[in-house]
Amino acid sequence: MYALHTVSSFLVLFMLLLNTAAVSVVHADSLPAASTVSLVDVAQVAEGMVVVAVESTEAYTTSTVIDDPQVYGTIAALPPVVFATGENETPVITEGIAFVQVSDEGGEIKRGDLLVSSSQPGVAMRAGETHQNVFAIALESLEGNVGVIQAEVGAQRAQLLRSQQRELAAASVAKEEVIDPQKFSFIRGAVALVLVVGALGFLLYSFRSLLTHGVVSVGRNPRARGSIMTFSLANILFALILCAVVVFIAVAILVLPL
Repeated sequence: MYALHTVSSFLVLFMLLLNTAAVSVVHADSLPAASTVSLVDVAQVAEGMVVVAVESTEAYTTSTVIDDPQVYGTIAALPPVVFATGENETPVITEGIAFVQVSDEGGEIKRGDLLVSSSQPGVAMRAGETHQNVFAIALESLEGNVGVIQAEVGAQRAQLLRSQQRELAAASVAKEEVIDPQKFSFIRGAVALVLVVGALGFLLYSFRSLLTHGVVSVGRNPRARGSIMTFSLANILFALILCAVVVFIAVAILVLPL
């Protein structure tokens, strides 16, 4: 009986160890990994400093220019996973959630803002529209002028977010430029109505004026009655043709696509 209890306890302990190992593996995969590099021309190393790769000398140092295209990562004080390549080297996180030293040189930093290197050594700032080499996404706002915030480091992820933001902005501008179909139809109808009313008004005015002028002219000169009536009818016919043209244009405005 004692032996059976011992075996059962051993099996339970073994299963607990397997579960713990499995959980540890999952969490390890989700944690940011750091690689170690040798820094040159850096007097003091601090967590969150922005590190750049110098291609000409194949060395690593802290950033000193705005929008540096060679950002490698940020210094990590106690990274959960480290791939050491030598002694007396500094761990740097190139992808994943890490601390980043930032300032308000590029403006106020809020959660979701993209980051680029600034003119201050090892310090990042908020990326502007003209900056191209974004390397991180702020996960929290900056309180004050300088400080350390959490950010998602990784140029590929940051560049993807920049592209998505620009596509959304372009789509928003294009949507604003599109004319509302209902509003545009109302405008077309109003223009057509004005043309038709104007044409009818012109026709009535012309008919009344010509009729009055013809009657007066016939009364003054009865012998020229035929020519006066012909002239009046010709003017009325011209007015009718002109009105028909205006009505046709009004219908075209309503029907034809513009």
